[in-house]
Amino acid sequence: MDEIKSFRGYHGTDKKYGDEILRTKTFLPSQSDTDWLGKGIYFYIEADDAAKWCIDRNHKNPMVLCVCVKTMSDEFLDYDTKEGEDIVRSVMKVIVGSAKYAKFGEEKAAEKNQYAIAMMLWTEFPELKVLIGSFPTSPRPFPVIKDVRPLRREFCVRDNSYIHKIDVS
Repeated sequence: MDEIKSFRGYHGTDKKYGDEILRTKTFLPSQSDTDWLGKGIYFYIEADDAAKWCIDRNHKNPMVLCVCVKTMSDEFLDYDTKEGEDIVRSVMKVIVGSAKYAKFGEEKAAEKNQYAIAMMLWTEFPELKVLIGSFPTSPRPFPVIKDVRPLRREFCVRDNSYIHKIDVS
């Protein structure tokens, strides 16, 4: 049985843009081809992560917005679950088989490959409205046997129609 799934998320931005988001109730989706979860609107699960994102980008007047996102249970995919891992592995096989992946050593290879996975998911599963997962908090400093960087949870919403409330955090 489908049930409503609610997420609380935090979006870091500059106050000028934050004020515009509050006025219009509209976020501009990311269009970068190196974002972990493809094109969409990004939120962190923890407010501190959104605040740190602002600091890392040298925003002079940082603002963190809090949102409530609602979808049906079959409209989101959590990369950190068994089902999510299985689906991501299947998509990875398709991408590797088509030779459309960034090779080790290419600039931002991990981000580009994650982006390719997400964009295939958005395309092949139009019912998906939210992708969520845990990602490294910093770039990999050098090739390692085991990636032990700290992770943070973030999610990407396909569009503004699933955002039901926006407040200043």
